[in-house]
Amino acid sequence: MNTTQIRIQIFFAILVWCAGGITSARAQSFWNDLTISVEFAAAHHDKRTSSRKEKPPSIFNIPSDSEERWAPWQYGISLNKKVLEWKDIRLDIGLGYSLEHLTYLRPVDHCFHLSGDFCFDISISCDNYKRHLGQIPIRASFPIVGDLKVELLVLPLFDIYKKAWRPSGDLIGEKMTIDFYSLEINPGIQYQINRIGLAVNYRLYQVKKIDRVIFSSSSEKIEHYNPLKFWFSVGYRLGMQNNEHSN
Repeated sequence: MNTTQIRIQIFFAILVWCAGGITSARAQSFWNDLTISVEFAAAHHDKRTSSRKEKPPSIFNIPSDSEERWAPWQYGISLNKKVLEWKDIRLDIGLGYSLEHLTYLRPVDHCFHLSGDFCFDISISCDNYKRHLGQIPIRASFPIVGDLKVELLVLPLFDIYKKAWRPSGDLIGEKMTIDFYSLEINPGIQYQINRIGLAVNYRLYQVKKIDRVIFSSSSEKIEHYNPLKFWFSVGYRLGMQNNEHSN
C-alpha cells in the first residue's frame, strides 16, 4: 500500500468518524438542527520568495495601483450538525468543500504534477492557482446579547486537487492528492435571524503544510505564517431545533 492510498484511507476515516458523530442524534431526526452554510474568505497576499523569505521589490510584485487588492479568495459550502449543547454552549460539526484561488503573480515549481519523471529546472510564473480542499468545520458558540453570539471556528482543511495556469492562460499542471493542508483558529461573532445565521470570523492562528508548488526552496514541512484573513458565512437551518420539535 503506497503513501497516497494510506492518506486517502485516513481522510475518509476522519469523514466517517465525523459523519457518525453527526448522525448520532439520540432518537431525534437527522434533519433537526442541520444547517447548510456558504462561506467566503479574503486574505492578504503572501509575497514571500520560494524559500519563504520576505520578497524584495521585483517584477513579481503587484502593481502599485492594485496594492490594496485582497487575495487569495476562498469559497466554501458545508453541512453542519449540532452534536452537543451544554448550558448555553453549542457545538456544531460539519463536512464541506472549499476552493482557494491565489492570484498573486509569482514563480512556481512547474514540475509539481510529475511523479519521478525528468523535468527541466526552469522558472515559470503563475497568477492563477486553485486549490480544492475538504473541510471539517467545528464551531462552538455562546450567546452574549439576544440573538448575538460569540463563536470559535476550528477549521481543519485537507488538500484534494490543485491546478495552476500561466498568465497567458496555458495550463502549467494539475495534481490530485489527499493530504493535510492547514488548521485554522477563527474567533468571531454570529447573529441569528430565525433560520438564517450570519457570521464574521478573523483568523487568529494557523498551522499549515508548506506548499511546494509555491515554496519549492523551503527545507521545512510545516509553518505558522498567518497573513490577515477574514471569513464571512451565511447559514440556513434546514430542520427544526430541539426546542421547536418538543413544542
